[in-house]
Amino acid sequence: MAVAIYDHFLQVDNMIDNLRQTYASCKGVVSEQIATFVASVALFVGAKYLEIKYPVVEDVCTLMQCPFTFNEFIEMERVILETFEWNL
Repeated sequence: MAVAIYDHFLQVDNMIDNLRQTYASCKGVVSEQIATFVASVALFVGAKYLEIKYPVVEDVCTLMQCPFTFNEFIEMERVILETFEWNL
């Protein structure tokens, strides 16, 4: 599930550039760090969708060595869900 979310999200036109313009933490970082950020949020969303007990944001960030803040992580989750037009 996480790989499917990650793959579909990055296929959206100019998504990396849009993330660089939207998030202060994405400015000046390489695409690999942004891809790691998206992958960790996709892992979190996939776990929330499929699992009864899912990890907390801090655990996912630690596991993926994500350099972004908690608020940015939650905001990216919202962006991913809105991109796929999921109702919250």
